[in-house]
Amino acid sequence: MKLTRREAAALLSAPAAPAPPQAAPASAETPEQLLAAARNRLRRNLETLAKIRLPGAIEPAFQFKAS
Repeated sequence: MKLTRREAAALLSAPAAPAPPQAAPASAETPEQLLAAARNRLRRNLETLAKIRLPGAIEPAFQFKAS
Protein backbone atom coordinates (compact mmCIF):
# COMPACT_ATOMS: atom_id res chain seq x y z
CA MET A 1 0.00 0.00 0.00
CA LYS A 2 1.47 3.30 -1.06
CA LEU A 3 0.72 6.49 0.81
CA THR A 4 1.38 9.99 -0.37
CA ARG A 5 2.81 12.54 2.04
CA ARG A 6 -0.59 14.21 2.28
CA GLU A 7 -2.33 10.95 3.10
CA ALA A 8 0.28 10.11 5.74
CA ALA A 9 -0.09 13.58 7.26
CA ALA A 10 -3.87 13.17 7.31
CA LEU A 11 -3.51 9.84 9.12
CA LEU A 12 -1.12 11.29 11.67
CA SER A 13 -3.26 14.35 12.33
CA ALA A 14 -6.50 12.35 12.65
CA PRO A 15 -7.70 11.89 16.23
CA ALA A 16 -6.88 8.50 17.66
CA ALA A 17 -9.66 6.11 18.55
CA PRO A 18 -10.49 6.34 22.24
CA ALA A 19 -8.88 3.61 24.29
CA PRO A 20 -11.19 1.34 26.24
CA PRO A 21 -11.31 2.19 29.93
CA GLN A 22 -8.79 0.25 31.94
CA ALA A 23 -9.75 -1.52 35.11
CA ALA A 24 -8.09 -0.32 38.28
CA PRO A 25 -5.16 -2.49 39.37
CA ALA A 26 -6.21 -5.13 41.87
CA SER A 27 -3.40 -4.33 44.28
CA ALA A 28 -2.07 -0.80 44.15
CA GLU A 29 1.47 -0.59 45.40
CA THR A 30 2.31 1.84 48.15
CA PRO A 31 5.02 4.47 47.63
CA GLU A 32 7.29 2.51 49.96
CA GLN A 33 6.90 -0.63 47.84
CA LEU A 34 7.59 1.33 44.66
CA LEU A 35 10.72 2.82 46.23
CA ALA A 36 11.94 -0.59 47.37
CA ALA A 37 11.35 -2.04 43.90
CA ALA A 38 13.25 0.84 42.29
CA ARG A 39 16.16 0.37 44.68
CA ASN A 40 16.26 -3.36 43.93
CA ARG A 41 16.29 -2.68 40.17
CA LEU A 42 19.09 -0.17 40.62
CA ARG A 43 21.10 -2.60 42.74
CA ARG A 44 20.69 -5.39 40.16
CA ASN A 45 21.71 -3.04 37.32
CA LEU A 46 24.79 -1.91 39.22
CA GLU A 47 25.79 -5.52 39.93
CA THR A 48 25.38 -6.38 36.25
CA LEU A 49 27.49 -3.41 35.16
CA ALA A 50 30.17 -4.21 37.74
CA LYS A 51 30.70 -7.62 36.10
CA ILE A 52 31.77 -6.00 32.83
CA ARG A 53 35.37 -4.86 32.64
CA LEU A 54 36.50 -2.40 29.99
CA PRO A 55 40.13 -1.63 29.18
CA GLY A 56 41.11 2.01 29.62
CA ALA A 57 41.79 2.34 25.91
CA ILE A 58 38.09 1.86 25.15
CA GLU A 59 36.93 4.67 27.37
CA PRO A 60 36.81 8.02 25.58
CA ALA A 61 39.01 10.88 26.67
CA PHE A 62 37.15 13.94 27.84
CA GLN A 63 38.39 17.48 27.67
CA PHE A 64 36.36 20.24 29.19
CA LYS A 65 37.28 23.62 27.78
CA ALA A 66 35.84 26.91 28.88
CA SER A 67 34.68 28.86 25.88
